[in-house]
Amino acid sequence: MKNNKLILWYYWYIKPIKYWPNNVIQGISNLIYYFGVIWKQRDFDHGYIEDLLLKKFKRQYNHYLSEKCMQYIDIEKDIQSLKICIDILERRRSDWYCSSWFDHPQRDTENLEERQLILKTIENRDWSIFCKILDKYFNSWWD
Repeated sequence: MKNNKLILWYYWYIKPIKYWPNNVIQGISNLIYYFGVIWKQRDFDHGYIEDLLLKKFKRQYNHYLSEKCMQYIDIEKDIQSLKICIDILERRRSDWYCSSWFDHPQRDTENLEERQLILKTIENRDWSIFCKILDKYFNSWWD
């Protein structure tokens, strides 16, 4: 009984001390990296969550492309799915679904409602794809 307590004490208190310097450095690095997004964070709009996800996905995507990343069989699928999610989030954050009609050179007011419906359909389709990718790949993106 006493031996078990000693083993648990070792694994809970002594062993983590070895990793403490790396954890502190990683924590400070995370604070610096996410500072801008966290500073702007508010509770009243879904866009702030999208900003945070976009920042995290970009970091994860760059990690997968770096030399530090451990290679595995399905890494190409994970990289491609992350890139799709990044593209969708960037479109949502840049108001592409609203501004693409106004940027169109041959816009006419007759087809305004039709074009708005098409853009809304595209936005819904993109969001559906985003959610399906998250559901399918979310657990495989993290170590």
